[in-house]
Amino acid sequence: SSIATLGDMSHGLSFAGLNNTGDLSDSRISTRGDNSFALDLGPGSQVQGDQLTLSTSGQFSNAINVLENSTLSLSNSTLLTSGNTAHGVYVRGTSPSERAVATLTNVMVNTTGDNAIGVNINRNATATLDTVQITTTGANAFGIWVPDADSELIGRDVTINASGDGAIGVFTQLGGKASLNGGAIHTTGSNAYALYAGNTSSIDAQNLSLQVG
Repeated sequence: SSIATLGDMSHGLSFAGLNNTGDLSDSRISTRGDNSFALDLGPGSQVQGDQLTLSTSGQFSNAINVLENSTLSLSNSTLLTSGNTAHGVYVRGTSPSERAVATLTNVMVNTTGDNAIGVNINRNATATLDTVQITTTGANAFGIWVPDADSELIGRDVTINASGDGAIGVFTQLGGKASLNGGAIHTTGSNAYALYAGNTSSIDAQNLSLQVG
């Protein structure tokens, strides 16, 4: 099945509400317009996806939003965004007790645009990535960003290619936590870093190949 939308703030699929669940497979969802998300998870929703292709074109148009205390489990899928600040996956909870949770397995994420982050684990959130490939192209377009003390990345065999000025493979800030086992990170551009842990944050990396330039 396929869904396509055209226009600003025109989302592909939206879920919200306690016990509101979705089970998606073999589907293509595309949006064209600013602030237009392919898949939008609101409070209390739980969504499973397999073999999805989600694409957006426009500023602030994330492929997937996982918001408030929603939960996403996605496998064997492709996420494509084109536009400034258009993230592949944006995960943001409400509070430490109402967390947003995302699990990605065998997923490819490709973003093109300045400040377009592959996986943005923003606040009160946990993301578990297993065999995930992330490619970002644009200034300050990080592969993975963990900017909050109540957010955490757990990664296994994650591959990141980030290209652009200020490109960072995995960037933790303000107490954010990341653990990585296996995989590879390659960044190119002025002031590019493979790993960057700042502001009392941490990155625990093992069996990881790093290349800058």
